[in-house]
Amino acid sequence: MATCMTWLRNKYVLAAATLFLFCWKVTAGTQPSQELQQWQQKYPGNALVMVSKQLHVTIDLVNNVPQTTLDDYQEMIVLKDNSAFLADSKEYFNNHFDLKKLEAYSLVPENNQYKKVTVSKFTKSVEMDNTVFFDDQYVYAYTYPAVGRGTKLVTRSVATTDYAYIPVVFDFGGPMPGENMELTLSIPREVQIIFKLFGNDTSIVQYNKTVKGNRVIHTWKADNPKYYDIDEKTPGSRYFVPHLIVQIAGYRVNNQQKAVIGSLKDLYAFDYSHISGLPDDIHADVTRLGDSITAGCLSDREKVRSIFRWVQKHIKYVAIEDGENGYVPSEAVQVLKRRYGDCKGKSSLLVSLIRSQGMKASYAWVGSRERPYKFSEFPSIVNSDHMIAAWWDGEHPVLLDGTTFSHRMEDVPAFIQGKECVIEKGKDDFMVYSIPVTLPVSNLVVDSVFVRIQGDTLTGTGKLYLWGENRARMIGLFEGKDTSLYNKILQANLPKASNKHLVTSVTIPGIPADDAPFVIGYSFMLPDYLTRVQQNAYVSLSLDRFLEEMIINRDRKTPLESPMTVKYNTVCQLLIPEGYGLKKLPENTSYSHSLFGFSEVYSQSEGRVELQSNITINFQVIDGPVLNEFQDMLSLLNRSYLKSLPLAKTQI
Repeated sequence: MATCMTWLRNKYVLAAATLFLFCWKVTAGTQPSQELQQWQQKYPGNALVMVSKQLHVTIDLVNNVPQTTLDDYQEMIVLKDNSAFLADSKEYFNNHFDLKKLEAYSLVPENNQYKKVTVSKFTKSVEMDNTVFFDDQYVYAYTYPAVGRGTKLVTRSVATTDYAYIPVVFDFGGPMPGENMELTLSIPREVQIIFKLFGNDTSIVQYNKTVKGNRVIHTWKADNPKYYDIDEKTPGSRYFVPHLIVQIAGYRVNNQQKAVIGSLKDLYAFDYSHISGLPDDIHADVTRLGDSITAGCLSDREKVRSIFRWVQKHIKYVAIEDGENGYVPSEAVQVLKRRYGDCKGKSSLLVSLIRSQGMKASYAWVGSRERPYKFSEFPSIVNSDHMIAAWWDGEHPVLLDGTTFSHRMEDVPAFIQGKECVIEKGKDDFMVYSIPVTLPVSNLVVDSVFVRIQGDTLTGTGKLYLWGENRARMIGLFEGKDTSLYNKILQANLPKASNKHLVTSVTIPGIPADDAPFVIGYSFMLPDYLTRVQQNAYVSLSLDRFLEEMIINRDRKTPLESPMTVKYNTVCQLLIPEGYGLKKLPENTSYSHSLFGFSEVYSQSEGRVELQSNITINFQVIDGPVLNEFQDMLSLLNRSYLKSLPLAKTQI
């Protein structure tokens, strides 16, 4: 994470906690040169096209348990030269699946036919990042041989599982155009499923259901000529790529109905089963720590705040790999002894410490913003990839994310704001709670600057005030760092209008109390900042150009994400140099929208000129016409940044 001025980068990922398999089918009957020409004419400018993608899923009842087989085939064709960078590839599989077959090969054009050149080496590994909730995925990396223009890249895999809870996720699009995309699901009448389409443009998907004897065949087909450019401003691909989630709702054996996940109640039973084995009794070591942490606290809220701070600072976050046990939180006393834990382990310790003080606490499951799903709309294990704790302040849950480092207890981290979470209240009782998106003013940034002109250099002093998410992120950057690094840290995270900007000193009074902003005092200089024309000088007061680098093409095909709501206020005051007078003030500029806006207001008094600039971002993800309006605002804002104060010499 960088700072309040940084837009978060998102990976192009459709499956992190679920199975995500690609599949293609070979086309035939056309000479390689003719086929290449056809695809090039159809998709000019594209380096790669998904020719066919087929996933055949079969579910059978074996020994009265559903067994799922996935036969997965995928085929792409390379349309351009200099395409060796397309050779490296990966296939992701779920740990609950037994991989029966994996092959990959290139079909290389040669003498009006294709020559098959197989992949000889697959490297198996596990990929994890800081959002890991449980380890259920592994990856095979490999390299297609002889990749060049006209080459087809083919992969096939077959895998089976008798673990009924894992849904099948199938996408109908991606970073390249795709055709002949099809998911076929064959199930016996005794098995029930639920499914739902997500993303944009889901109308391209055609669904058909047929019955053959005791089998029910579901088929989803689509062609998608779109391709989606992914950049650092793009939200998780699940927001816009059309994709299908299918899962087993239940099945009937021996005249008895067995539930899997067909309702929210079923999903909660699945989640609760992974915490039901934790001990009810609080370990003595945990109780002693709770007593020590809360000594002197006068209210329950103060006690919880002290417990939350302690877990934040003393329990290191470590993503833990543990297969099926990765669904289950570690016992609180184990986390305490190890001094580390993942999101589940930290939540386990938080819950136990709060309960040790006679207060009510619960576990809660939530999805990060990478997952645009709601428990209330489609109950599935794909909805959640994170665990947090909840302290009950009367009937109101206060959410506590132990994986944060510098957030206040009251500040829910931005990456789970706007999401639904499921809070446990007992074996058969739970609450679906919608996490509010904080108001922009809660993440307020105020930068107050006073500047002077010395020759062609602008020198100044500033004071930066940060609240909410920005406060937490900046504290995380400075806390524990040597003071010799302060200038470098601030310069990287509070850029000014010129790339010659130099921070010359930084002063931090200390880490503030919970209700106070984080304050940074600093001084800086901007060499060669003035423009001189004869007897006139021109200087811009737009030193903090928040959003200046937010360039959005008019033909953008993907939504835009903001890492947080924010209100960014700057005040820049210039002392008019002796011997100069201000010819006129630049015109004020503003733009107003319910989801974003800005204003720039100039004023003059007692030999000083002041610019007050206010920018508001009040959205998480925008798309369509609203995105076009945001582009209009950015254009106006960037033109406003170019305005200069015209200073004329009064004494010659």
